[in-house]
Amino acid sequence: MPNPPVVAFSNHNSMRENYEAYGVGNYYTQVAATYRNPHAEGVRNVVWGWMDTWWDKEGKEGETGEAGGSRVLDMAAGSGEVTLALLGWVERKKSGQTVRVKGLVRGGQGSVRPSAVRPSDPSIPAPIARDPISLGEPSSAPSLNPITPTLHITATDPYTSPAYTAQTTLPCLPLSFQDIANGTLPETQYTHIICSYALHLVKDTSELFALLWELSTKARYLLVIAPGKRPEIREGWGWRRWDVERWDWGECELVFGKCRGRVYKSVNCF
Repeated sequence: MPNPPVVAFSNHNSMRENYEAYGVGNYYTQVAATYRNPHAEGVRNVVWGWMDTWWDKEGKEGETGEAGGSRVLDMAAGSGEVTLALLGWVERKKSGQTVRVKGLVRGGQGSVRPSAVRPSDPSIPAPIARDPISLGEPSSAPSLNPITPTLHITATDPYTSPAYTAQTTLPCLPLSFQDIANGTLPETQYTHIICSYALHLVKDTSELFALLWELSTKARYLLVIAPGKRPEIREGWGWRRWDVERWDWGECELVFGKCRGRVYKSVNCF
């Protein structure tokens, strides 16, 4: 039996064409060491928008020093776009950098789109605009002794662990969605689970339910980043939509370009 074809990330103009031509699993197996998400900038801004909001609303109160911090699961981690965004967010917080936000542009009901954002340091990519009041004006100097976040990141991906480690220098567990649904995650509790450009690939409803229910027993928040409105996460699957602006149950999206971030809160793990 001939070996499957070796493919390159640029074989087709869209990921959908790659999936159709080679199959999802085979495609990612072939590009395990070279895969890069073409939407990395959007992913970073959505992650920063969520983490900024969470930090302001409840993250600071839970930070208790070296022994504290929050656990994050970067699920289906790809080549580390989410992890790099998280590490960059921590560095921003530690340096005390702020951004100037000119305003918000509403992008449909329940959506928040970024408008013109100007970083205080031009070398720092602009995060998604969230709230012009809480983000504030740039300060002339970092605040003294600021409370800074500590994140403990666990990454999983059954295909692209080599690409993840090459980009981040961190380990990545080769766990599939099925492995995770079967209860093989190494940690018992996470504050955040972030899944970028992968959960919508689960087509089987029963498989998606099993995965989401298991995750709902292990984490408080789930951030799903996807190019569209899939996957549909139904009532009774362990999660409910969370409004990041009102900080209450409800529907709201973080949108940057083609990246749409939807936040869910577990009904099983508070």
